[in-house]
Amino acid sequence: MASDNTLHADILDNGLGTFDTAAGAGTLKVAIIKTGVISNSFNPNDSGSYATITSSSNNLGNHTLAAGEVAAPSFISGTYGREVVFSAISGASVTATGTATHFAVYDTGASKVYATGDLSASQGVTSGNTFSLATFNIGIPAPA
Repeated sequence: MASDNTLHADILDNGLGTFDTAAGAGTLKVAIIKTGVISNSFNPNDSGSYATITSSSNNLGNHTLAAGEVAAPSFISGTYGREVVFSAISGASVTATGTATHFAVYDTGASKVYATGDLSASQGVTSGNTFSLATFNIGIPAPA
């Protein structure tokens, strides 16, 4: 699911442990995002990115990640790159009806979008229902 991630500079500068730290603080969320919101030009470093992702018209549902749902950084298999693995999520609340094509990982304490990526398939969701996400990885590849 996370092959085409876009990462915030804080992740690149401070490392993947930023995810685990925010999860431990109870401020890290993963959301499913409406079709058309995240494109090749979406930049999580832009000042308006957090408001875009957390807008009730764009954020179709979210789940607060707890400590333990984000693994400590480790090597990407067969490379010198690094990654974190996010646990599968089930029973997360859908808050708006629409079709989700992307996910976003964001920190409510820092008001920052840390990462975005494509869902493996689009999901039609209905407000009041729940959604699930399979285990996914976010990584920083090894230098070429």
